[in-house]
Amino acid sequence: MKALGAVAEIICVLSFSIAVPVYGQWSEPINVGPPINSATQERRPSLTPFSDMMVLRTGRGNSSGLFTSHFTNGQWSELQYVPSIGNPPSPIAPALSPDGNEIYFSCYCGGFGDYDIWKVVYDSVSGTWSDPINLGPNINDWGGQGAPFVSYDGQNLYFIEHSIRFDGLVVSHKVGNDWSYPEWTHFYFASAQNVSLTMDERTLYFGQAVPGEYWAVFVSHKDTNNNWTVPERFDEINNYGTPVYPRVNADGSRIYFSSENMGGMGGSDIWYVEMTTAIEQDLYIAETGFLSVYPNPSNSRFNFTVNNGGLNYELTIYDIAGRKVVMFQTDNTSVSWDCTDSGGASLGSGVYFARFNYESTSITKKLLYLK
Repeated sequence: MKALGAVAEIICVLSFSIAVPVYGQWSEPINVGPPINSATQERRPSLTPFSDMMVLRTGRGNSSGLFTSHFTNGQWSELQYVPSIGNPPSPIAPALSPDGNEIYFSCYCGGFGDYDIWKVVYDSVSGTWSDPINLGPNINDWGGQGAPFVSYDGQNLYFIEHSIRFDGLVVSHKVGNDWSYPEWTHFYFASAQNVSLTMDERTLYFGQAVPGEYWAVFVSHKDTNNNWTVPERFDEINNYGTPVYPRVNADGSRIYFSSENMGGMGGSDIWYVEMTTAIEQDLYIAETGFLSVYPNPSNSRFNFTVNNGGLNYELTIYDIAGRKVVMFQTDNTSVSWDCTDSGGASLGSGVYFARFNYESTSITKKLLYLK
């Protein structure tokens, strides 16, 4: 436990990042199209960090429950039924782990009380999903736990809880193979029905019932003091119908959702909007020249861009335990890191931190490497 505490302390120091809330212009909704959508109702999409796998709730033929699809060669594959969590029981609100090998879901199917959160695990050898596994008493109690969301680095589990412990959005942290006792987040999200966050966990989208409108999507950002801003209506989606269950991708450039009244192919289709013009708004950009890292997550290389040459800055990469991996000292406007250490050895998948130092200013970015 002391070792875990030391690691947590290091991570806390490294990840105080001054995030760059991203605003911009968004496209009109785009229909995901077949084979995801059909004449049935497709709802509650969840994606992996690279948006290369989707799980959703729908029905096909005599099967009703959760289905998966993979994005390969520029298109989504035919939906594959997950029989171990079919009907019955009736799962709702699925959430994928970052590697796509676990599906979390809420279900009224026994356990500790009302709705519990469960998961199934994929066995690559047999090509099948496990029987449902209850997440246990730290997460579940006799109240209702639902609408899980697994952070894109796999370290945090967000869900909606209505019990004697909490009412609203809570978060639990990964500790070994278990999840910690949940913590309440903020009263802003007490009435949220589901949540989705960007990889840096500083931009949050959620759906909420609105009197006279049935449903609307809202967005909140963490400011430079690490406080959540007052949620604003995300009318880039709301203006087109009644959107539900928003899911933002890792870098915040695309948001998937389901909608019943926008036309399309059936009762409820899955759509997305994507950012067409990004506007970075952060006073620290002007002071430091640090601009962005792309792509993030990445499966091979991270590219860092500095918009003002001649700064003589340091860019240091750390692993999740706080160990220095490699350091760049340069005044170049761009730096590329190929996910190797200072000796050229390839590194394993996981969370890393990039720390930008210029004079007295230090900014840290969380990186997700998935090879």
